[in-house]
Amino acid sequence: MNLAQRGDLIVLVGVILVLVILPTQVSNNYQLSILVFIGLNTMLTLGLSLLMGYAGQISLGHAVFFGVGAYATGILTTRFEWSPWLAMVVAMVITAIVAYVIGVPIFRLRGHYLAMATLGLNIVFELFLISETDLTGGPNGLSGIPKPAIGDFVLKGDLTYYFLVWGMTVLVLVLSLNIVNSRVGRALHAIQISELAAETMGINTEKIKLQVLVLSAMYASLAGSLYVFYLSIISPSVVNIF
Repeated sequence: MNLAQRGDLIVLVGVILVLVILPTQVSNNYQLSILVFIGLNTMLTLGLSLLMGYAGQISLGHAVFFGVGAYATGILTTRFEWSPWLAMVVAMVITAIVAYVIGVPIFRLRGHYLAMATLGLNIVFELFLISETDLTGGPNGLSGIPKPAIGDFVLKGDLTYYFLVWGMTVLVLVLSLNIVNSRVGRALHAIQISELAAETMGINTEKIKLQVLVLSAMYASLAGSLYVFYLSIISPSVVNIF
């Protein structure tokens, strides 16, 4: 274990200790619910950190991937009565496919053009959610989304979702740290500094960027699924960033 990995481990242990202690310091369920939403947004941020912070690619469209995960989970559980856990996994696969299909053409763009293209995805997806009433519930969205269960124990309540969301977020953090400290992480750093220089060193920049986009989209999808489990509702407003 090198010095950087040891430092990451210390930070990780510190984060876990804070997360375990934190619920005992809040005075009501409202504050606990705020912590749940912070956890969901942290999960989204970890994906964006890989894509924008390390790979240097601009994305204003991650709300789409969050929405795909949330709506896929909601539709599969309410329309088709799938198990919530299975729906969550399938939603991540669907989101990964969507991210790949979007990423192939969109990464041909650079700078402001890339930013505007990803921003446009939000608008198009929101219009789709509003217009497809039979599938998505239209402007009213979906409600009555069932909560997941472990055996006979149904996961409900702010404290339960606090530990579920932050537990998943810590797992995502561990995965992200492993990626950053791997050869892929070094390739991402090279792309961030100079994509042209990275290509001359033999790095397949298009492949790496696509892989990171798909992974960060899956993070967003997971956050979206946990969001609908927590609230049991979803509406098109979740992808509106204005």
